[in-house]
Amino acid sequence: MASLAAYTGVIIFWIILLGVVIVVGGGLIMGVKTKPLKAGIAVAGILIIAIAGFFTMMHINSASFQRAKRQAVTEYDTDSVYREMKVVGRDGDVIYETEGSYDIEYTENRLRWIDENGMVQLVYLGDSATVIVNEVEMPDTAE
Repeated sequence: MASLAAYTGVIIFWIILLGVVIVVGGGLIMGVKTKPLKAGIAVAGILIIAIAGFFTMMHINSASFQRAKRQAVTEYDTDSVYREMKVVGRDGDVIYETEGSYDIEYTENRLRWIDENGMVQLVYLGDSATVIVNEVEMPDTAE
């Protein structure tokens, strides 16, 4: 369900496109008397759908779409994303470390997330701290 949010724009595009092709193409075919012109309108509709399908496949396979899809998954289904986070100081020492299923928000030198227990966690960063966040495989908890 979460990844469906990424496809919303594509779905809306196809609903509009098919509606326009059916209404306009159907109206033109109904108003035209000659068979060659009706066939031409039908072929034009099929070509429009084929070209739109080609560009939709190119868009869905693009890196920007894959990033948007992953962002939608992390936004709406945070339980499916497991992260490790480390805050490292200037000298290379790990100041803070945590892991779990959460989405991190960074604003105004502050990290904010809601942990797995529903508690809001905040980490305020100074000018000399670096944050490393890795998305990792979900650990197997069925032991």
